[in-house]
Amino acid sequence: MNENSNQVRLHELFILRRAFRSPGRSVTRAHMKAAFGLTDGVATGRLNWCLGRYPDKLRRIGNRIAPVLGAEPPVEAGMSNLMSCIAQNTFDFSITGLTTDELPIRCRTTAQYLPRDLSVLQRIVDAIARDKTVAIKYVTMRRGDTGVWRRIYPLGIEKVGDQLRVDAQDLSIDLAPIRSFVMTRIVDSKEDTDKLRKGFVKMAFGDNARDLAIEFSDALTEAQRDVLANEFNVRHGKIRMSARAIYEFKQFHSGSPVSDEIVNPVFSKITETGGAAR
Repeated sequence: MNENSNQVRLHELFILRRAFRSPGRSVTRAHMKAAFGLTDGVATGRLNWCLGRYPDKLRRIGNRIAPVLGAEPPVEAGMSNLMSCIAQNTFDFSITGLTTDELPIRCRTTAQYLPRDLSVLQRIVDAIARDKTVAIKYVTMRRGDTGVWRRIYPLGIEKVGDQLRVDAQDLSIDLAPIRSFVMTRIVDSKEDTDKLRKGFVKMAFGDNARDLAIEFSDALTEAQRDVLANEFNVRHGKIRMSARAIYEFKQFHSGSPVSDEIVNPVFSKITETGGAAR
């Protein structure tokens, strides 16, 4: 096929996912038209092309394309891929191969991702794309903090739970270590025209993984330990995770003490008041 390769790949993945995931275990021309707005001819051509590409996975039954009996779905059409899509808030029919009636999905969050002033996000994105520094006013949870201006060299954005964070080298600290800045706590930003100091070394976006040896609570049953070992991917008594995630992980799951300098808890009282969702 000479068409745009990305578009062809999307159609190919949809056919595979719809065939292996849908309640009817099949995909038709009508599904292709509904997902991508294709003409009859293009939709038929895509189905025929995919059928020829995967003879060990797909077969024709009348006007439907269905899995070969006993065939396992390819990795990109399996359940792990579907769970990855859900985790990334990617629910569109054209991506999952399932309609919202077939698989209702609801994502609950307890916080929003974005700063009040969206120009902050734009400035950070521009700085990352242009390999530049930027100045941000950041409010920490240290006692008495009202916000401090910092020069940062942003490397990338990561999603951690309900938070978006910008990973950046903090130029206010010797050796400019990487720090994570919660996006909603950046209250202002401005262009930074100062030059990087001599000897500055740009670090790689990403993180060094660490191994944590864990011991389950004695209060847990064997069944509870087993499901938690699966949830946290415990292998040989250890969990492997991002170095920058360790502090919060310990706090949340083992009750590690918090520094007296940090305001914690941030809510003095929480009372359920009912009422309709906002």
